[in-house]
Amino acid sequence: MFGFFSNKQNNECPIDGRMRLWMENAFLWLAYQFGQNNILSKPMLLPTPEFFPIQYDGSKDSMIKTAEIIAMQMEIDINEVVL
Repeated sequence: MFGFFSNKQNNECPIDGRMRLWMENAFLWLAYQFGQNNILSKPMLLPTPEFFPIQYDGSKDSMIKTAEIIAMQMEIDINEVVL
């Protein structure tokens, strides 16, 4: 997938600097919002049927079902999420 996990011994970051900073800031925001220990103790949700047993088709219904799975993972009330 995009060569991120290839076996090559390449020390170059596979994303450009702007995207890397955005991702780092997003992770810092998540840690602040949900607590670093909380995030570290949860399994990683992968985009597979094991974690998302829904048929995502871009519809509003599939978006809501996806959001419900993520809200449950993060222990937040889906009714407090604005989609």
